[in-house]
Amino acid sequence: MTFTTYEEKQRLSEVLLENAKQCRADIVGLTERFERGEFDAQYRFYHQSFKVYSRKTEIALAVKLFKAIAPDGRQLHPWFEHVLALAMSREFIMTYSNENWLTEATPILTAWQQCLTFLRALRWSAKHVEVSGQVLSDGWALTLYLFDCR
Repeated sequence: MTFTTYEEKQRLSEVLLENAKQCRADIVGLTERFERGEFDAQYRFYHQSFKVYSRKTEIALAVKLFKAIAPDGRQLHPWFEHVLALAMSREFIMTYSNENWLTEATPILTAWQQCLTFLRALRWSAKHVEVSGQVLSDGWALTLYLFDCR
């Protein structure tokens, strides 16, 4: 998305930062949930377990939180939305899914991993970023991209 002015971009990033700080406990809690399941998610993928599909529940929780934090109801980055659509459209069908495992399961794991990365960036930003300025940390810059505010 393009911004009409630098001031509008700055305003949106400040609103985002304030929203993240207000929702910090939720961000921390969900990040910890994802982190507890990080090795299991990878294991389930390589084990070719249908439980990979259960990660869609956590993805939906992360997206709900991201949308609640979004400044002025902004949409999430279109590339992230594309990754989500690929993941959330997958349904486990015993013979088909197992025979096409990489095609079917990889989008779910990719979306789940991206949610974890964005949650970590949000958690870090909510704790460490005081003002959204021109010089950005990696975590804050990534957070801004999720909300298409960079």
